[in-house]
Amino acid sequence: MLIIRALIASLCLLMSATGHADEAYSVLYVYDGDTVKLRPSKATNAQSDFKLRFTAIDAQNASKTTG
Repeated sequence: MLIIRALIASLCLLMSATGHADEAYSVLYVYDGDTVKLRPSKATNAQSDFKLRFTAIDAQNASKTTG
């Protein structure tokens, strides 16, 4: 089951990468293990910044202790 999920995720990433190959983003800030702040490379101001949160992954949050 895990292999099937990995294959589906890889396929989705491949499809999204080929559809928008002319768009590039810079990571400005990492909030915790699954949330980042991005800015399009062609942007000239901070108004186009946005947060991206990856779902369905088990990432440690900044407010929680490990273990």
